[in-house]
Amino acid sequence: MFTHLTFLDFFPKNVKNFKDSEKWASDFDAYEEKELGKTMGRLLQRMKDEGQPTIGVSTLLSTTLEKRNWLAHSYFSHHAV
Repeated sequence: MFTHLTFLDFFPKNVKNFKDSEKWASDFDAYEEKELGKTMGRLLQRMKDEGQPTIGVSTLLSTTLEKRNWLAHSYFSHHAV
């Protein structure tokens, strides 16, 4: 789903400048790498803003984000020796 979202964002902005398939692939790879470097919360919000996820997918991603944040920010302090 994320790949579709990035392509649908990338395509309209870049199709008018298309001249070479290698450059297109290189530009898309760079764009995708930049997008994947964003936090999960920002990516989830962007998907919601674009109307991409279904209720089920949105719920699953939100739950996953909550669990990830707990693991990254709370688990180790709660289990410190």
